[in-house]
Amino acid sequence: MNIKIRDFCELLFGDLQNGIWVVDKNGSVVFANSSMKRFLGIEDNNRSMGIFDKYLSQQSLNGVVYYDRLAVKVKTLLQVIPFENMTMETTSGNHLYGSGMLIPYLDENSNYSGFFGVLENIKSCQNEKEFFGSKKSSEKKLQSVYRNSPVVAFLWSAEKDWPVKYVSENISQFGYIAEELMSGNLKYGDLIHPEDIDKVRNEVARYESEGKTFFSQEYRILTKKGKVRWVIERSLIERNEDGIPIHFQGIIIDITERKKAEKALEESEKKFRALFENANDAILLHDLDGNFLEVNKVACSKLGYARDELLKMNIKDFISPECTLTAYEMIKKAKDDKHSVFEVVHVRKDNSTFPAELSTSHFRYHGKSVILSICRDISERKQAEKKLKKYADELERSNELKDLFTDILRHDLLNPAGIIDGFTETVLEMENNETKIEILQKIRNNNKKIIHMIESASEFARLETMDDIEFKKIDICSLIDDVIENFEQDISQKNMDVEFISTQKCYALANEVIEDVFSNLLSNAIKYSPEGSKILIEIADKDDYWKVQVIDEGVGIPDEHKLHIFDRFKRAAKGGVKGTGLGLAIVKRIVELHKGEYGVEDNPKGKGSKFWITLKKYT
Repeated sequence: MNIKIRDFCELLFGDLQNGIWVVDKNGSVVFANSSMKRFLGIEDNNRSMGIFDKYLSQQSLNGVVYYDRLAVKVKTLLQVIPFENMTMETTSGNHLYGSGMLIPYLDENSNYSGFFGVLENIKSCQNEKEFFGSKKSSEKKLQSVYRNSPVVAFLWSAEKDWPVKYVSENISQFGYIAEELMSGNLKYGDLIHPEDIDKVRNEVARYESEGKTFFSQEYRILTKKGKVRWVIERSLIERNEDGIPIHFQGIIIDITERKKAEKALEESEKKFRALFENANDAILLHDLDGNFLEVNKVACSKLGYARDELLKMNIKDFISPECTLTAYEMIKKAKDDKHSVFEVVHVRKDNSTFPAELSTSHFRYHGKSVILSICRDISERKQAEKKLKKYADELERSNELKDLFTDILRHDLLNPAGIIDGFTETVLEMENNETKIEILQKIRNNNKKIIHMIESASEFARLETMDDIEFKKIDICSLIDDVIENFEQDISQKNMDVEFISTQKCYALANEVIEDVFSNLLSNAIKYSPEGSKILIEIADKDDYWKVQVIDEGVGIPDEHKLHIFDRFKRAAKGGVKGTGLGLAIVKRIVELHKGEYGVEDNPKGKGSKFWITLKKYT
């Protein structure tokens, strides 16, 4: 085979996915592309074409080899001959059945010069009967496959806009009939998109003037209905003895779908690039060995390197040595699990360091396995973590001091106060002097206040450490009766009237500590109400819960104090009455543990306040 023609065929068909073979006018195979060799199991570097007849001429019909019949047909009719289920034998002895077409090519005088075969599809068949049955029933399908084949053969004249000497019938896929093109009424240039025609003319003129023999160009053509299709032309420039071009012979291939895919990929690349460059974090793309393929501007700025410098580096080059092993382990994890997040210490070009969080993802990019690492500087977060740890340590120390103080209250202070109370009571019983009795009584009353304050502080500290309590069925009516009885002496001393309105048992889901709530509310009402006044305690039925209200006739609470009256150490002015404000803080904490509500309002009947809480009913 002429080396020039072989090189032409290689340029024309070498990278096509279809199997292509070329036959000269004597019927000998003179070229096969890589895809065809791969289908038949022939090594790509094998240049011997004589073996192809053996692999192609395997099946006969009435004693005539099917492939030979096709070859005779294309030579005789000088038109494209479609085929289906043509038997081929591979080098390993297996049989393949292919469909496609044989396309004749002509010389400058329109004489037969041979053909090239295009293998469109390959399948397997179980037996000869199945093969012939399939062949006889698929003529319509075969014609459809041929008409829609993307490979169109042609022979243009090297004149202005290329008059058509020959074109295969499957030009019909663009809406044209071969005869109307070969009649001379329609030139090939008339099919080329108006925006591309000048570019194609200029490129053809350049190829001709430079003496080139092979022409390849992508451009748009218009179908007969005016739709745009992208094609790639691959043609041999044939010249006369004087070197003047006379013909273009070759193929055009419809690449519209490929162009659409390329455009979609280009748009995707643009979006990726925009996100890549405008991200607030450093982004690094590297292969599985850590060699960088791409970096964004933030990465260059953070690490102190120019882009060209980073692209010559490996990820290990700017990870602190103590973190290198961890980094490679996490990259391996990203490869296996597709994603991983870990922390490292990065080293800048000036050898300064900063902590970073690397979020790595494994995917394929341009056909390669790559790792995308998003690097976030977490210096501020680390500083915040240090501050938080310091605060947590200080808080833990404060809690330890609080627990120590609580223990001191419960034991070291409460015990001496109890002893003072006991001795004061003993001395009072022994003393007859009224002046001394009055002094001792004041000592005992103030000591009781100290005891109450210590007990309240200890109780509040205990409640503050509790997150959950156990609940059971409790009759809060009976509990309130007991509380009122406990305060009988205080009520009597101030000549007060306490009215408790409840005519039924009130079962609540509560803990026994709820008694402290009623005690504190009643104690406050007694303490801050004038002598001879009335205190009303009501329990209202509110469907799923009980609402307990303690209403007094005291001085009341200003609106600006109502919001914080239940807070620890917050206490509104009460006409000279002093206290710590722990009582209502205890009420608040216990009610919160019961998932209830609490509040204070003005006495609806006049002077004073109405304190209330809610408790869930026992059902």
